[in-house]
Amino acid sequence: MEKTITIGEHEQVMRASARSPILYRALLGRDMIQDMKTLEADFKRIKALKDAGEEADLSAEDLTIFANACWIFLKQGGEGDQNNGQPLGKSPMEWLDTIPNVFAIYAFIKDVLELWYNQQLQTAKPAKK
Repeated sequence: MEKTITIGEHEQVMRASARSPILYRALLGRDMIQDMKTLEADFKRIKALKDAGEEADLSAEDLTIFANACWIFLKQGGEGDQNNGQPLGKSPMEWLDTIPNVFAIYAFIKDVLELWYNQQLQTAKPAKK
């Protein structure tokens, strides 16, 4: 699955595939499936609170998971350490340092969750008995 997003003034391609969790573990030492379950659950909880008129924000851990997932998807959509000519750095934190307005990336959290969800639908095929 691919999705083109705009960060600042630059379009970048995000790609999610069966390779994503393996790359995530290899480069970040974390379990992407568990991390994304946590992020999705927290996002839904916060959305429900906001819909009820309460204030709520993602935690620092959620934002870290989000940045990690973005970086992995951008690495898969790009070539080497670049995506459409934009540097990705050697870690999610290096990539975040290249973005002048870091809050710009949080505008597409729904896109990242949708990309992950759609990729899971493609790779999860129940076996027939």
